[in-house]
This record gives sequence, C-alpha cells and structure tokens, in this order.
Amino acid sequence: MSQARASSSLSDRLVVRSQGRADIIDIADIVRISGADDYSEILLASGRTVLSERRLAELERNLHTDFLRVHRSYVVNLRHVEAVE
Repeated sequence: MSQARASSSLSDRLVVRSQGRADIIDIADIVRISGADDYSEILLASGRTVLSERRLAELERNLHTDFLRVHRSYVVNLRHVEAVE
C-alpha cells in the first residue's frame, strides 16, 4: 500500500536535471515553462527559476492536463492564470 502511495505522489513531481544537479519539483508549483534553445526555463510559484536540460516538448509530455501550450515557446499552468488579455 505504501508503494502505491509513493508512486502516486511521484507522478505529481518532475525531476529536473541541470548542471550536475537534480531538483524534484511539484508540478502544481510550476507557473510556466519557456523554451530556451535546447533547454527549458521553469518558473515556479515562489518566483524561483530552474533551468532544465530537456526541451520544452519533452517536459510537456510529463505534465497534467492543467497545462496549455500558448505559444511555440511557452506552456502555462492554467491553475496559476489570473487574467487573459
């Protein structure tokens, strides 16, 4: 039972590798991801930015349906959207 709970909680997280380090990020904390050539820049709700060694399209495959690609270089978390212009 604890193994099932552990795998469920891991699906709500994203492992981001960059510069010899691996950060474990809660997917709900991601505000947006922007493509930066062969890298992706992840903006978190705390204001912290994490650089990932994976491309935007690759990261997008690991996200929930709460995320929407709004531009070829941007994916946003709809739960953090407050207004649309």
